[in-house]
Amino acid sequence: APLQVNRSWLGLEILQAYDMLEAIVEKGRHLGKDAAHLPNLAALLRAKKKIQIGLPILEWYEAPYNAWFSGKVSRVSNNKWQVKYDADDSVSEITDINVLRNMIDVLKLPQWQENVAKVKVGFEYLEKRLTDQCASPYHCEKQHKALGLLRAFNPAFAQAQVDEAFVRDVTALPMYRHLNCT
Repeated sequence: APLQVNRSWLGLEILQAYDMLEAIVEKGRHLGKDAAHLPNLAALLRAKKKIQIGLPILEWYEAPYNAWFSGKVSRVSNNKWQVKYDADDSVSEITDINVLRNMIDVLKLPQWQENVAKVKVGFEYLEKRLTDQCASPYHCEKQHKALGLLRAFNPAFAQAQVDEAFVRDVTALPMYRHLNCT
């Protein structure tokens, strides 16, 4: 019997590929500015970090404050840790190591920046490929723009975005210049 290939994945998802690539590039531009961008790295750094005096802390306080407060571990003794907050020099005693670990401000740890820099290389590589800022055999800008063209076949996108300017941009692509739609 001939090999049956399931091609259901080749459906309308292709209409979203351009936007997905753009979202990845955008994520790369902001990567590392928030611990939530790399939650596994943040969790690993928090779990491995030695609790010592001077360790940076960032804690969220609910209403009425609804704000982040930064501080540092100011005392360590027998499963009790004291945190002194920068804003008003107030202190808080923490008796649960897991609560304290979740408060560690990973963005201020040198390991955070080192690891973020390693990850960002991949995002920067993708952006360079999509904007032709790499060696010529690896240029993908034309293909990426053509992928953007496919969005016109998505009814929601077409209704909101396809206009005279969109058509002009399409006809500027090398593959459509012969149409001379200006």
